[in-house]
Amino acid sequence: MGKENSLSSVDTLKPNDGPPEDQKNWLMVLDIEARALHHPIMVQRAPDFKDGRWLFCDDIGRGFIHARTILPNELVFDFDTEDWLIVKEEGDKLLKFMDGQDIPYLLTYTGGKGIHVHVFFDINALGLPPELLPGREGRSKTGVDTFNELRVWLYKNIVKAANVDGKRAKLDATRYKWGADKSGQLIRELGCVRIDGGRKVILPSIPDHRPSTGEYPVWFPDDVKLWDPGVLSQSALEELAKKDKKVKKESLSVNAITSPLMAFPCYRYIMENGAPKGHRHNGALTLALMNRYKGRSEAEAAEDIKTFTKVSFEPSPEQEVENLETLSNIYKSDMGWSCVLIRDAFEKSCNKSWCPLCQAPKVEGKDEQLEKDIPSRIVEIALNGEENTLFHDDYGDPYIRARQNGHWEIMPINGSLGKWLSYQYWKKYNKVPGSDGINSALTVLKGRAIHEGEQYSLHVRVAEHDGAFWYYLSDEQRRAIRIDGNGWNIVEPPILFKHYAHMLPQDEPERSTRGGHLDDFLKLLNLKKTDRDFFKVMLVVDLVPGIPQIGLNLTGQQGSCKTTAMKLEKMLIDPSSVVVVSKIKDEDELIRIFAKHHIVAFDNVSRIPGDIGDLFCQAITGGAMTTRAKYTDDDDFIRSFKIILRLNGISNEARKSDLLERLIILDLDRIKDDERRSEEEIWSDFYTDRKYVLAELLDLLSEAIRKKKDMARSTAPRMADWFHWGEAVGMAMGHEREWFREKFKTYEDRQDNEAIEQSILATLIEEIVRVGEPFIGTATDLLSALKNQADMDGINTKVREWPSDGVVLGKRLTPLIPNLEKNGIHVERIRYDKLSMEQEEDLGNRDPNRIYRPQDRIVVIERPPEQDKNKPGSEKKATCSGKPDANFKQMNR
Repeated sequence: MGKENSLSSVDTLKPNDGPPEDQKNWLMVLDIEARALHHPIMVQRAPDFKDGRWLFCDDIGRGFIHARTILPNELVFDFDTEDWLIVKEEGDKLLKFMDGQDIPYLLTYTGGKGIHVHVFFDINALGLPPELLPGREGRSKTGVDTFNELRVWLYKNIVKAANVDGKRAKLDATRYKWGADKSGQLIRELGCVRIDGGRKVILPSIPDHRPSTGEYPVWFPDDVKLWDPGVLSQSALEELAKKDKKVKKESLSVNAITSPLMAFPCYRYIMENGAPKGHRHNGALTLALMNRYKGRSEAEAAEDIKTFTKVSFEPSPEQEVENLETLSNIYKSDMGWSCVLIRDAFEKSCNKSWCPLCQAPKVEGKDEQLEKDIPSRIVEIALNGEENTLFHDDYGDPYIRARQNGHWEIMPINGSLGKWLSYQYWKKYNKVPGSDGINSALTVLKGRAIHEGEQYSLHVRVAEHDGAFWYYLSDEQRRAIRIDGNGWNIVEPPILFKHYAHMLPQDEPERSTRGGHLDDFLKLLNLKKTDRDFFKVMLVVDLVPGIPQIGLNLTGQQGSCKTTAMKLEKMLIDPSSVVVVSKIKDEDELIRIFAKHHIVAFDNVSRIPGDIGDLFCQAITGGAMTTRAKYTDDDDFIRSFKIILRLNGISNEARKSDLLERLIILDLDRIKDDERRSEEEIWSDFYTDRKYVLAELLDLLSEAIRKKKDMARSTAPRMADWFHWGEAVGMAMGHEREWFREKFKTYEDRQDNEAIEQSILATLIEEIVRVGEPFIGTATDLLSALKNQADMDGINTKVREWPSDGVVLGKRLTPLIPNLEKNGIHVERIRYDKLSMEQEEDLGNRDPNRIYRPQDRIVVIERPPEQDKNKPGSEKKATCSGKPDANFKQMNR
């Protein structure tokens, strides 16, 4: 993190004052990143803002920096609505999604109407092929605007996946444009002072009210945290490749233009009309390229460039110089150009009907007109006199709700719908429509669903709507159960659920006069008696929609009925032909599975790779990721998912602490041979009782809904939503609220112990502070101490988990901190200038000759003695902010 500005009051800083040192340092950090991409940033001082004068960072000098150009790899989400409530609601959606995806961001208040969210992506991690690498003017060899295409694609996919209403928030995607025209890439600089006194400052989160001047301190980050787009990279490259392929189709070669340039509609239009604000650079670029293709000299082309500048928006000598510089760059480069790019920049300028490079459109004959009637008829069949409904989901994907065999069916508009429409067409006209007719009709239906249809959220198995919970039966009538505090009933649902081919029909629940069927079901699972009531709670909460569901890991010897237990839960809550997943496959395949199931159970897990463990965490808390196009025949590359995760294995293979915190671990005992029942007997009992078991679960859920409404707020561990629902279900079962809290504590303690036992680092950290002496030093010092302790204990450090350096150690240490804290070990990373005097003295004893910078990070690990925990004054001293000599200490470093 950065440090606060030393000014005592923001009111003392005026727009024309010189830039503070911290602002200069931050700009240099940005400039280093930008120069690595061959496009240094440019800045505007406050006095130059109205004049439009730009400087490179090296020339800042005096004058407070008001604005800067954005980086080629910078996404800026600009919430510009004047309604702060909308900023809060839509902004929190974006931040929640980014936190879930581990996307680093910089949240800032602009000092005016809204907020900016900055994200810097790692362009090197994308693995751009040579033909798409940006060269002069930021474009590829074929002329594709690489940086801007990437930025726009990533921006749109993030907004879409986060379900942010861009129109409502007046969300503006600041585009990257390199060249003379800065319009569209200007952004207020962090710390800038507006004329009205407002300042652009960093926010920890979006507050409930619009910040007032001086409410938040001014500080600047020390570095730029880059985001690795991960699985999005492949889809981004595919989009770039599509653009490149499209451009190549109409690419022009040097000397290919034989007609006079003014014969081309685009060239004539630009020369006669100039270019509006925001397109002056593209205009100069187009003229320069076409002159080069025509074979004209640079001097001849320069005369046209000068004429163009005079008729463009706000002509000036400076603009002419920059346009001529663009011309010079083009004549030095081998960059290509295409009619596609001309039309993108100047849509009105293109007239293909009389362009020398384009053929005149074909005149359609009578047969072609008759063929056009087929798509229209298919569309009429699909809409069925407007009885059926076209709509799109939260990700913009098109669907139709159509009446079939007396019930409503929700279907995506894709190839499968095309087959159904072909059958309907055959039934009505006794003719085959042909693939062209079907495809044309599907295109129209997609367009109407996306642009005219309403937006609906679609769910898998459970949903929340209209003040109630809904459970999808996936039967032939596509019915659902509506559950609220007054009970439950089976109804025809509104547009709520997706239906997949793997889903099996659920039994219609039925109340039994005998009762106790849920307890009988639990006996089939070979759970310990002490675990049965807790698992009963888990089954009820399985039906609660929209919350992160805690995972379960069943461990035990062969013959302990682990797999059967998982299958029984799956078939009770989420019946499917895919009951368990027997092998952990690649990420894309897992994402596809996650998106189509409510419960996903993995059988006989012997190893969980690190990236799969991270994906499991994301699947529990919920997220959205991209998959390859081979899984879909439309433009949908984003899949959202939030699942109930189930694992089993002989031993616990979940090693990462963040995954362990999301799991309950239950041990199953091996079943004695004389007590073992056959699979056939178990499943026969299950299917006989399933409708009664489901009814009892629904009754408990309805009662829990009533109980939860009256529950007072209380503290909760991680997975807080699930925990509070667990309390409510426990009360619905007749227990006091504290019963579930105490039950959960026993499982939570095991989670913490597992996290410590599974980690070499955590075990060694316990060793080095066991004697009560704190450890104080850098991450590199800590790595050395851990290595020494490992050598003494005979622990092999030549394993994958062992960090290679202090930086990697810091990353590995972060997820272990909560588990160490619960075991009585306090870990903190503190800036050197924030250490207490005692901590600084201990650090000096480690290496008296070492000199530290104020911003150096120091690791402090201590185990407070048990007898001192409740003594007055025993609180941990982490900072010097309250000490009288703090400022003196900082001045003398």
